[in-house]
Amino acid sequence: MTDVEMEITAQTAEPAKEAINTQITADQEVPKSDEMDAQNLEEKLEADGDVPQKVESNGDSPIDETQADSKVDVKAENSGNELEKPSNTAASTEEEEHEHPTEEEASANPRRSTRGRKRKVSEQPVNTIPEEKEVTAAAASGRRKKQKTAVSEPEEEIVSPKAGRGRPRRTSEASTPSSTSRRSSGRVGVGARRKQRCELDDYIPNSAGERVLSCGEGEQLGHPGRTTTRKPRALDTLPDGTEIIQVAAGGVHSVLLTTNGKVYSCGMNEHGTVPVIGLEKEDSTDEFREIEFPQELKKHGKIVQITAGASFSAALTNKGSVIAWGNLRDSQGEIEIHALLKQMQQQPVIIVRHDSKVAGTKKIVKIAAGENHLVMLSDDGEVLTFGDGSMGQLGRSTRLSSIRSSRMVDDSGKSLVIILLERGKFIRFVDIFAGGFWSMARAEDGRIFACGLNNFGQLGLPLPNIDENADAASSEAEFRVPIFTHVKAFPSDKKWTHIKGVKHIVARTDDGTIYGIGNNTDNALGLGTYEGQQDKEHWRYLELQEIKLGNGVKAAGVTATLGASIAWTENGEAYSWGYDTTGQLGVGIASDDDDKMVAKPRKIESAHLNGYHILEVSIADNHSLFLAKKREVEKKKKEEPAESNVVAEASTDLNKVKEPHINAERATAESSDAKTETEAMEH
Repeated sequence: MTDVEMEITAQTAEPAKEAINTQITADQEVPKSDEMDAQNLEEKLEADGDVPQKVESNGDSPIDETQADSKVDVKAENSGNELEKPSNTAASTEEEEHEHPTEEEASANPRRSTRGRKRKVSEQPVNTIPEEKEVTAAAASGRRKKQKTAVSEPEEEIVSPKAGRGRPRRTSEASTPSSTSRRSSGRVGVGARRKQRCELDDYIPNSAGERVLSCGEGEQLGHPGRTTTRKPRALDTLPDGTEIIQVAAGGVHSVLLTTNGKVYSCGMNEHGTVPVIGLEKEDSTDEFREIEFPQELKKHGKIVQITAGASFSAALTNKGSVIAWGNLRDSQGEIEIHALLKQMQQQPVIIVRHDSKVAGTKKIVKIAAGENHLVMLSDDGEVLTFGDGSMGQLGRSTRLSSIRSSRMVDDSGKSLVIILLERGKFIRFVDIFAGGFWSMARAEDGRIFACGLNNFGQLGLPLPNIDENADAASSEAEFRVPIFTHVKAFPSDKKWTHIKGVKHIVARTDDGTIYGIGNNTDNALGLGTYEGQQDKEHWRYLELQEIKLGNGVKAAGVTATLGASIAWTENGEAYSWGYDTTGQLGVGIASDDDDKMVAKPRKIESAHLNGYHILEVSIADNHSLFLAKKREVEKKKKEEPAESNVVAEASTDLNKVKEPHINAERATAESSDAKTETEAMEH
């Protein structure tokens, strides 16, 4: 063989193999091809009756496919590495081969296609490229060409598209009957480990508190015999030594998560909302009690995250599975179209089952609840939605039923994934948020996408022009955003860490700044600008407004419900604003006080918070929960022997405090209301 023939032979490759496998270096993990996934998911999605949502090339908003039978044309626009399908032509002595340009040629002409000219196959067979070794071609001409293959990645079996036609079947020597082909999905083999976009440890709480406090009204406060408290009051019914890492306030219930994965709940058992032993349907309990999960569910791992909606709750395990229980409702009442939703009313059930041994099952790393829906984030950056979608909060196409049975049959999570494409590639996400009747997600590039009810412009999306004479139902439909849409109002150069609310939304960036948008009646945005029902200028804001807690005060987090918000700061304090209907703002406004509006952020003060640092707050329509830990100063005092007696008295758990002392504390708290209000006005 001549030098020229050797050069041609070494630079050619099998066309079918080149069309399927992209070149990857041996020292890298095998990546997932988003372009190939998008191309091969088309037929599967059409079979399921779904169509991927496309985002326009400028990245502004998705395009919703409204025709059920239309196909999605997905094209990967990689000009220098275009993927092709195997040829269907009959066998011949001539084959179409790919010509690989040299590094010098590639740099000189980056748009050069990998498709080459037809060349006659040499009689000398081309050897299989060995693992971790370089193949040198055209050594005589002084040019070196390197090609590597991934370790433990067998050559896939090439099957002609139609039986009896095309080139003969070709299988590599490395292939075995048990080898798993991933051609149809464009994914790598089961054994290959690729880098995940999202890691569970980045989303689970990592700080534990020794004290949980609550304020507001209802048995969900967790204070036996007491259903009202206007300021945060410490719980006294949890077992000694219990450390809490997360609190979640639901519409009619409360949920706590301990460091050892136990879940406690109290409140109204509205169709399984509080599934504790001995509590009958429609009954309630004002004492936190542990939820005993079925043994089958315990196999899915330790619970590391919780969230709560109007009358349902969900939990995430350290193995990536999601458990849910309680009652899901839509605008027409209870959702009972599928057996799974009825099972949730009886006991906790798995809604996403992750099994590392089963390919395709979704591993969830974060969960967030709205009123009656759940948003989940997978370790691969996919967004999954579950529950009521009547307001568009599931991000599905308008032509699909929000509670379609097929969405809830497969607990692998695959049927719950939101497919969002941009220029033929999947948009991947790194965080999720949910509230009221909307969902949001932050993409890898920082952009915020949203869907759901936008009736006050709270999503940051433009409002439609509504006919004043239109009926309420049609007007409400116009305010729905049924598919995930890019929200320009939330700048992508900011990292959004907290987003919450219903008719108004409050959001925090990683620099500790808080913003608000949407409905501002009763000064829900904490700006102090709303002056009453006659105010036609300040009742709503369609652009983000900065909410200031005080000079130099930085927020560690923020939460909101209907018309009320609470932020907690980096130094462990809390501020609230909005309308204090039931005492959920925790500022001590009396129930018979006519003025329940807190126009600007007001500091929350309570004797039960003295010496404690607030870690987290969760607010619902009628109550709020606070998680706190002892401040370091208090811990040091406790360790000093000389002051042991004083410290013992000061640090006595408030469940042992005598009633006269409680009355004194209550009187002190009430007398400080005027001072607190003055401080709030100064802010």
